[in-house]
Order: sequence, then structure tokens, then C-alpha cells
Amino acid sequence: VDPGQGWSAPDRLPQPSSLRLFELPWDGNGSSTTRQIFAAVGAPTGLWSGAGLFSVVDDALTAIGQSSSSVRAISGALLTALGPGQPFRFDSRASLELQLEDADSQLQPASMAALAQGANRALLGNELVQFHNAEPLGGRRWRLRGLLRGRGGTEIEAQRLHPPGTRLTLID
Repeated sequence: VDPGQGWSAPDRLPQPSSLRLFELPWDGNGSSTTRQIFAAVGAPTGLWSGAGLFSVVDDALTAIGQSSSSVRAISGALLTALGPGQPFRFDSRASLELQLEDADSQLQPASMAALAQGANRALLGNELVQFHNAEPLGGRRWRLRGLLRGRGGTEIEAQRLHPPGTRLTLID
């Protein structure tokens, strides 16, 4: 830098933010009459400054929060269809393939005891699922095996076909 010239930060290429709003069934915590609405905010791999979240109140935007630039929602989309499954049963042979939005995202396997405690919950379309194993396939692609389907009151959704492109969001 020239001693007479100030330093300026390098430009960042903007990354689009992704947003998924969803409501989860009551999980036994808090009031059963209060809606549990969540926002999963993420972005593809690269520099991202987070996103501001707003709500419309009386025809005006009201700030309701800010997502962190260091924490992105882990989400992606099915690469292949997932057929109907049996709710309430662990299916060690059931699997799905997905492509994650962020190449830096990591999925972890969970023991059966951890699954019983609610580990590896994900919202697939409108169905809550859990997965036992997570295998990276390269290029943001993952295979999830050993599925528990129709969790948290979403049994009807487990009996439906999830076509390629169905969104999956990890619930943490």
C-alpha cells in the first residue's frame, strides 16, 4: 500500500441467501398452544455476511433478527426420489441422496441411542426424518442411510413420494 493511500477491503462477490420457514409440531417443551415457527437461513459456499430477517406488521417491515455470517443452515435437495416409507420403524436399508447447498457443510452419523434422543432430525419436504449414517459422495453430494420416517406427527407425509428437488433442512 502506498503510504499516502488508505487501505480498502477487497470486494466480495455477493452470495444469495436461502430462506426456509417452517412450523414444527409441539415437542413437549413450552406451551402446546404456542406455534413453533423457525427460519433456516443459509447460503452457498463462499463469503457471506448473513441476512437480516423482517416481518410485516401493520403494513410495515419490522426487524425480527439477524442470521449469523458464521453459522449457516445445513440444507439441500434430493437428487433422487424417495418413495413412501413406514413411519415408526427404523429402516436400516432405506437411504436417500441429496446435494447440500454449502460444500463446507458436514453431516455426522448418530448412534441408535442418539437417534432415540432426537439426533439427526431433518425436515424433508413436510416430513420429519432422522438418519443413522451420513456418507459423503463428493461434490456436495451425500447419502443418508438408516432412516426413521414420519417423526413428530408427520406420519402421513412418510407415506408420500418425495420427488427429486425436495428440500431437506437439518433441524439443530
